[in-house]
Amino acid sequence: MYLDNMAWMGMIYQEKGNEAKAKEIWTQAVKLEPNFHWVAKGLLANLN
Repeated sequence: MYLDNMAWMGMIYQEKGNEAKAKEIWTQAVKLEPNFHWVAKGLLANLN
């Protein structure tokens, strides 16, 4: 659940225009769980 919450929190930051904070949170999530593909292959990969 914790990693899912990190993903959603990053999405909120991104929606608010703070992509740097979103990237920071998503990077932390991937460090905790490298196989978290939703973030690693989806959210981070699509970050502008």
